[in-house]
Amino acid sequence: MGKKLEKKVKFFNEEAERHLETLDGMNIITDATPENQAKRNREKRKTLINGIQTLLNQNDALLRRLEQYMAILNGDILE
Repeated sequence: MGKKLEKKVKFFNEEAERHLETLDGMNIITDATPENQAKRNREKRKTLINGIQTLLNQNDALLRRLEQYMAILNGDILE
């Protein structure tokens, strides 16, 4: 069960990284975009990126705890 959860956590990280790359590559501003709309577009993208980065940080913490728990179960670390 631990390995299955670890696989899901790592898959989430990969998907989140792909989403970050997609957001980074999106053309959200054109020559015809008014400045106030361009500003809103940048702010929305920044909010999305910050949210994804927060989830990635939380997921990394979960992965470290899971690895530590698995090491304890395997007897590699004594409590």
